[in-house]
Order: sequence, then C-alpha cells, then structure tokens
Amino acid sequence: MKVFIIPSWYPSKSNPIYGIFNKEQARLMAKSRPNWTIGVSRWGQGDEPFLLKAREVRSIAKALKKFETEETQLSNNLKEYFTGAFTWTRKWRKGNLNGIVNANERNLQRFISDFGKPDLISAQASYPAALVASALSSRYGIPFTVTLRMSPFPFPQYLTSTSNLKSIIRKPLCKASALVATSEYLKVRTESFGFSNVHTINNPVDTSFFSPTASRSDDELTILSIGRIEEQKGFDLLIEAIERVPGPKLRIAGKGSLMNEHKQLAKNLQVENRISWLGELSREEVLREMQACSFYVLSSRHETFGNVVVEALACGKPVVATQCGGPEELIDEETGYLCEVEVNDLAMHIQKMIDNLHMFDSEKIRNLTKMRYGPDVWIQKVEEIFKSVVKV
Repeated sequence: MKVFIIPSWYPSKSNPIYGIFNKEQARLMAKSRPNWTIGVSRWGQGDEPFLLKAREVRSIAKALKKFETEETQLSNNLKEYFTGAFTWTRKWRKGNLNGIVNANERNLQRFISDFGKPDLISAQASYPAALVASALSSRYGIPFTVTLRMSPFPFPQYLTSTSNLKSIIRKPLCKASALVATSEYLKVRTESFGFSNVHTINNPVDTSFFSPTASRSDDELTILSIGRIEEQKGFDLLIEAIERVPGPKLRIAGKGSLMNEHKQLAKNLQVENRISWLGELSREEVLREMQACSFYVLSSRHETFGNVVVEALACGKPVVATQCGGPEELIDEETGYLCEVEVNDLAMHIQKMIDNLHMFDSEKIRNLTKMRYGPDVWIQKVEEIFKSVVKV
C-alpha cells in the first residue's frame, strides 16, 4: 500500500517538538508495515521562517526569500517531501491556503514520480490538513481519511454563532472516506455534528522506546508533568494543588506563554523551591524524566487523548489525570486515579497516589499499556480502515 500523509503539525528546526507524534507515528507505520511505501508532506508547519506576522518589517524580507524543495529518506519505505509555503493570519487571503495546497501538491507530484500514485491520503487533523487532502483528492482521484486531533474539537474559531461547524471544517470532513477519532470521547463529539463514518483508534506509544529502567532511586518523591505552558494544560491547577500537598517535588517540562505567570503563582504560594522548570525537552530527555519520576500527573482542562499519559504508563508509572476527555479511557484502578478538573480534587488524588504508590505494579502497568496501545494494536486498526477505503 502507498500512503501519503499530510500532517497539520510537524517538527521543524525552529520547533522540534511541534507535532512530534505525527513524525513518530509515521515511523511506527513504516516499521510495522515494511511492505508499505509512505510519504510525509511538509511545507513549514510551525516553522518560524515560514510564519509571517502582520506589520513586521522582517516579514518583508521573509517573503522575498526563496526556499528550495527538500527530500529526506527516513527509512527504506518512509520519505519526507518538503516544499516551503508561508502562513499568516486567516483574516488576509485565508492565511495563504492556496499556497499551502499548491506546496502539498508539488510534494505529492514528487511522491508520484518516485513511487506512483498513492492508494490513499491520510490527513492528520481537520485543519488545514483535511482541507488540503480534500483539494488533492478531487484533483487526483485519491481517497482520503482524516484523523481528528483538535483539542477541543473544534477550536472555538471554527464554530458558527449557532455552534455549528464552519464550512472550512465541515466540507472536507464530509468528503473524507473515513474519519478517525483518537478517543471515544472525540468520536461522540464528532458525531454530534452529524458525522456517521467515525472510527476510534487510540494513539499508539512506542513501547520499544518508552520503557522502564532498573536503575531508579526511591529516596525522593518526584512528580512529573509535561506539556505546553498554556491554559489548556492546567499547570496553574497543578501548582495550587501542590501547595496543598506537602512533601513531593514537582518537575514541569515544556514552554509557553504562561511560563512567567505560573512561576509567579508558585512564588506567591511559596512553593517555588519545590518546583523545577525543565523547559522544552528532547524525546530522550522526556524518557529519562519519566523513568526517574515517582508518578505522572496530567492536569489538563481538555484533551482528546493524552499521549504523555500512555508514554508514562509505558514506563511503568502510575498516573493521576483530570477527567478532561481522553484520559477517562486511559486510566483505570490498575494504572492510576482520575479526578475532577478542580484544585481540591486534584490535590486529594495526588495525596492518595502518594499514600498508595506501593500498591501499583510497574510491570503490570507496562504490560497493560503494551496490550492496549502498543504499535501492533494500532497498526492493525489503521490497516483495517485503510483497506476498507481503498478496497484492497
């Protein structure tokens, strides 16, 4: 099977963590199905040199710069295609949607030149990838699927005044051969807008990478939490909860616009000495932090899945997570605790985890995670949907 992937978010030199799960899943797909040929389309998603900001003089210089196309062979059957396209506010010329579609079309043409016409286009997220895939599907007669990834779905700017989906989201989803939700929660939410061809496939975790380590000290109780330092991730709730739970150290990894505000909150609550701000970490650094922590906490206000949760579970770590959408399907009595999106309940369940940490079996947590979210489970479900679309 030949698959052409269009990801809305993808790592770049200026933003190496942006959409890292898309790159990791492409690698897992290629590794799990060596007889498939897979192409990934890049146009500068989230890459600073391609983001034009209004009224910036330097944007003029950017606009005049010429970007060459690139190709990167990631493995024998996985290749990245890059054609640069600028992105700017959708208020002017729709944020260069036409330019983005054209860049992806050039990538597709190079894939066709290398391997022939793909059997299927896999769009990762409902905007802009689904819109791009829909346009290319019409031009080349290639069916496409859409994996829904927005949290919340949809982003508020894609809702009409009457809480319906705007056409820029609805039209491409209506044309897709299949829609894939990463959780039952997201499936139900998507179906509430009138879609019927929605399938649930949980995100996979690379259990060969995320694994426990035998060399860990239990001398110090350490809590880990990773994510963008933004309102969605609820780090303010976590900081307030930590103030109410004496003892444990908290390590927070990530960057974002609320960093200074959250650091000030920690100072105001006099817990700044108990919190380590790690900044943005490489995947190897994330692994080491997960292997070393006592347990993981996800304090988000909303999530459609929760990749960091299954990564922690794959490392054998129990998890405390807020009931914010996706985590309700990931956590049970054998893997951790669920709590309300509220400071007191979060604090209570963090304390409960501290008191009962000895009751959680690391090996059992990992084995359950491999059985539920391992690559083999994921690729079988993906293949089933792909084959139903291309009638293979």
